[in-house]
Amino acid sequence: DEMNVAIENINARLTNTKTDYEKELLIHDIIASETQYFEHNDYKDIPNIKHTAYGALVQKSAVCDGITKAFQIVLNNNNIESVFATGRTDGVAHAWCKVKLDNDYYNVDVTSDKTLDDINNKLVVHSYFNVTDKELMKSHVFDNYENMPSATATKYNYYLYNDDTITYFDSFEYKLGQIIKSQNSKPLLEFSVSGISNVPDKI
Repeated sequence: DEMNVAIENINARLTNTKTDYEKELLIHDIIASETQYFEHNDYKDIPNIKHTAYGALVQKSAVCDGITKAFQIVLNNNNIESVFATGRTDGVAHAWCKVKLDNDYYNVDVTSDKTLDDINNKLVVHSYFNVTDKELMKSHVFDNYENMPSATATKYNYYLYNDDTITYFDSFEYKLGQIIKSQNSKPLLEFSVSGISNVPDKI
């Protein structure tokens, strides 16, 4: 019952979303901003409940696999398919998922996109929102990569989809100005760079 209420509360906030991408993004942002990462010194000290969707959605506190399961359950409730993935990041066991949009898969790591506690507990970044395997494997290692659906599409990558990417084809200062204007109502400026070896110091 508690899980159903938690899921329904999130679904009620999706009323203005029209596409699966919009639903996925809002679900990601809600869970990332409202679920605390359960801090621990030893993996063995983590209560089992923190590995579950219940921990993330009801108790609002979980570790990576609980956060990922919560994300998947709400996606599934909105008819968006996903696959649970495990591996390592920085040498530590980790979990994330692959989300299916328009028959293509994308990696999403809600835990790594979670809140910036040193600034504001409600801020969420999108560095690992709908990224390719190639991009993800710069920081993540899959446990069973050969058995996972391939993620090579870039259409729904957060920065590319929102045109918040600066490439070597762009005038850096002009494109940055356009991004600032488009994000002027947001509390955090986000963009990515591609093919640029040195971002200007003045930034």
